[in-house]
Amino acid sequence: MPTFGVLLMLNTDTYLSFFPIEAKLIIYLIVFAGTFLLPLLLLPFFLYRKYIKKITMDTRKERIAPLIITIASYYFTYYVIKQLPLPLIFNKFLLATTISVALTLIITLYWKISAHMIGIGGMIGLIVGLALKFSVDFRFILMILLLIAGLIGTSRLYLKSHNSLQVYSGFFIGILIIGGFMIFL
Repeated sequence: MPTFGVLLMLNTDTYLSFFPIEAKLIIYLIVFAGTFLLPLLLLPFFLYRKYIKKITMDTRKERIAPLIITIASYYFTYYVIKQLPLPLIFNKFLLATTISVALTLIITLYWKISAHMIGIGGMIGLIVGLALKFSVDFRFILMILLLIAGLIGTSRLYLKSHNSLQVYSGFFIGILIIGGFMIFL
């Protein structure tokens, strides 16, 4: 989701879309490698060491080690991006995503919450935050994201991976954390 968020940030009707293509590619590469590729590459290790039984990580306990690695990866990505001469909004977004994963870990220690819904809720929070901050009409993107959120939530319920409270809680936590960072900080 952070890669998709950065993709939206750099290719919508804001001043961020005027970045040179070379700069955009560097930002995409850093964010993709740090928030997707690195955590994904460690999954075989977790399977081999039997920290997780399946890639779906069906139990709360199985999610703990991967979430810790993901937090470290996200924070590292935030740190790298912070060192670059980029607008503060990138730092805020990546710090917010790191905090949302950290909160996911804390909640997971006690209760199973939908990380999928935190992710899509965060995307919606990002779009709402960008729309308010830059006075840009993102209604079409917002409608698409709401449709995707509905499909993800429905699939999580259909697969019996979560109950409705876990789905809705994840969705609203994602919106509040990412949207809050974009709007208020």
